[in-house]
Amino acid sequence: MSGTFIVGLDIGSQKVCAVVAASHGNGVRVVGAGEAPARGLKAGMVVDMEAATLAVREALAEAERTSGVKIRAVYAAIAGSHVRCSESTGAAGVKRGEVTWRDMERAVQSAANLYVPLNRELLHALPVSYALDGQGDIVRPLGMRGVRLEARVMAITAAQAAVENMLGCCEGAGVEVIEAVFGPLAASHAVLREAEREAGVLLIDVGAGTTDVALFKGGTLRHAFSIPVAGSHLTGDLAIGLRISREEAERVKHEEGFALPAGAGQSGATIKVHGLEGERRTIPRNYMGEILLPRCEEIFELLRDGLGDPLLYTCSVAVLTGGSAVLPAMDRVLEAVLGITVRTGLPEGPPAQGLEGPAYATALGLMLYGNEVEAQPPGGVLTTAGERLRQWMENLFDARTWARTGRTPGVRYMKS
Repeated sequence: MSGTFIVGLDIGSQKVCAVVAASHGNGVRVVGAGEAPARGLKAGMVVDMEAATLAVREALAEAERTSGVKIRAVYAAIAGSHVRCSESTGAAGVKRGEVTWRDMERAVQSAANLYVPLNRELLHALPVSYALDGQGDIVRPLGMRGVRLEARVMAITAAQAAVENMLGCCEGAGVEVIEAVFGPLAASHAVLREAEREAGVLLIDVGAGTTDVALFKGGTLRHAFSIPVAGSHLTGDLAIGLRISREEAERVKHEEGFALPAGAGQSGATIKVHGLEGERRTIPRNYMGEILLPRCEEIFELLRDGLGDPLLYTCSVAVLTGGSAVLPAMDRVLEAVLGITVRTGLPEGPPAQGLEGPAYATALGLMLYGNEVEAQPPGGVLTTAGERLRQWMENLFDARTWARTGRTPGVRYMKS
């Protein structure tokens, strides 16, 4: 696949979405997209390889039809409760007395060489800050004079089996994976503003199987975790509470759902549903809030507990995105639980008809992420991750790009 086109592939528990973009200058333009119902996936992990591969193949085929581009390689998102985030520190000597990109590379590589169990794989090692001869909290040490450079990085790892199975689905569908990208990191490229990244922002991606949380501060990711409760649990609650099928519950949730308390502007309103035996029933719309509100509160209370007050207090705003973020009043519930300003994260990149909602944040973010990576001057295919990192570091024009992508040793770079 040439560098002219970039493809983002979001393999979720509810849907598989592929976005094709044409790269031009410093920007991108969406030229096609494909979507298919997800099958064989649960909570971000493959549970049926054949079914998942078929879903990926269908989404890619639709993206090829709408774009006219033959897709051979993709940037694929990976997320879920198996993803872990931890901090690591490494150091390197400053060889010529003045910090170069090569010195920064060696310091980060040292930090990235942390002990990773055999059943886990390093996705990203994102630089947080540097210290030079004891002087800490340095953002950009390039050109500074000193002897010993230390790097503090945020390492993101995933279960090796989950990564291998995701790669297997893509390979079975006829495409290679250029890079497996942490889902919230990809989504952040589409929905977060630079000022928010600097000041402190909480990205909350409420999908179907999991709710993924990522905290950004000082321009880079500082913490991430996942909650195994999300949109599918809302659907299940409706199915049980209203005594309807899951398919009917999913329809009702999208068309009539809301997370307001009972009686909040819905007095007297009714909705029609199809029961388990096909019978048509009329029920008060207030039931929707009574069923959905407690589950929304549970999700966000688990989020708050998992984050903890010290980290929460570093955030000035929370951005709610993902397929389940469209539920009316969910942002108000989140605001009440966290006590900070909340906005819905709509993709802010190039306009893409039909992809404007928060459900497409990760797919569009992958496209923008890939464009940042491929904007670096090409140097051919490199045989190892370390060699690719070295060339990329030498061509790097902005330290912030490094912090945003974290392309470091340990990432699986596949030939494109």
